[in-house]
Formats: sequence, C-alpha cells, structure tokens
Amino acid sequence: MDRDHRLDAPDNDTLRNIEQLGDRSELTTIYPHAHKEWEGAELISRDEREKRREEEKLRISLSLRKWFVPIGIFIPLPFVLVTLLSTLTANYINIDKLGFLMLPLLIVMGALIYVSYRTFKFGYKIFYTHGVRAWPFIFILLILLGMSLHGIFLLTEPLHTGEEAIDMLVVAGTVFAFSILYSLILVYIWSSPKLPSGLKVACAGVLALLILIGTSLFYVL
Repeated sequence: MDRDHRLDAPDNDTLRNIEQLGDRSELTTIYPHAHKEWEGAELISRDEREKRREEEKLRISLSLRKWFVPIGIFIPLPFVLVTLLSTLTANYINIDKLGFLMLPLLIVMGALIYVSYRTFKFGYKIFYTHGVRAWPFIFILLILLGMSLHGIFLLTEPLHTGEEAIDMLVVAGTVFAFSILYSLILVYIWSSPKLPSGLKVACAGVLALLILIGTSLFYVL
C-alpha cells in the first residue's frame, strides 16, 4: 500500500494496469443521511401540547351544536313510528282480515325495526364522533318528551279533525318540533365545557320543571 492508501497490484501486468479510484469522497453518497427524529417538526413543550389537545377536544365538542336538528329527529323517530303503526293497525285493520294481512304486517314491522335501528344508531354515532356521552343525553331527551306528551295533545287539540290518522300525524309532527327544541337546548348545555356534569343534569331538571309548569297552565287557562 502506498502513501495514498492504494493497494499495490500484484506482480501481474494485467492487474497492475487497472485504474484505481483516487478520490473516494463520492462513495459517501451511497449511504443514507442521518436525521434527527424531530427534524422538520415543530418542537413544543408538554404544557403547550396539552393545551392544543384540550383546544381540539373543545372544538370537536362544540361542533356537536350544529347537529341538534338531526338529533331531535332521529332519537324519537323509532318511538313515533312504533306508536303510529300500532295505533293505525288497531284502528284500521279488521280482526277478521288479520290473517290475510299478517305477512304484509310482518314485512312492515321488519322494515320498521330496521329503520328504527339505523336511525337510532346514526343519532348515537353523532355523539360518539364528537366525543360526548350519548346515553345520558338520549335518556333525558326522551324523558322530557314523555313529560310533554300530555301538553302536546292539549296544544294540538284545536287541530284535531276526528280522523285518527290525521290527528296522529299532527301530534307526531308536534313531537318532532318539541324534540328539536329540547335537542337545541340540551346540546348547548351538554357541550358547554365550563359546566360540570352535575350542573348539566340540574339544568335538565329545571327544563323538566318548566315543562310541568307549562302543562299545568293549560288547565288554568
């Protein structure tokens, strides 16, 4: 080996004439360049990371508010459909002809169960996507609607025609209107980050009290 770190060729004229690489600097290009694992990324502190995570969580939670209309429709929809079907079946289907209508009724019931399942699941998915617990909200909304049923019947009584189907549709439409209203109020309460869980339930209790007072006013007036 000479002073340029080149190997001496053996005593062979053919091998001795092989040109050796004098500059080996280009050989480094065949190896990957080492990089720091955080290279190209913004370095932030743990507190800043937690702050951004909380801000993102808040943004997702507050975005639930724009879904109050679908929530108000999809949550009570299965119960409204079951009530309509059972009421109309009891009033318009003759028992003597029930045997002939059994298959169509089973098909309608199957379709109703499927639609109810899909709508309820969609309503539940809205809460899950926005990181909000669904079951307390759904339970309270249904309780409020149940408390409002008598008042809804009294409110819609001037619109009743005596035709069972029409009267049921009027009541059902009013139930959806109340459900959307309650959904709007509850969604704003449920997505408020400054309200603890206990205070949210207390607000729902105040709303229930207002419903009772409103229903009682119908008897007074």
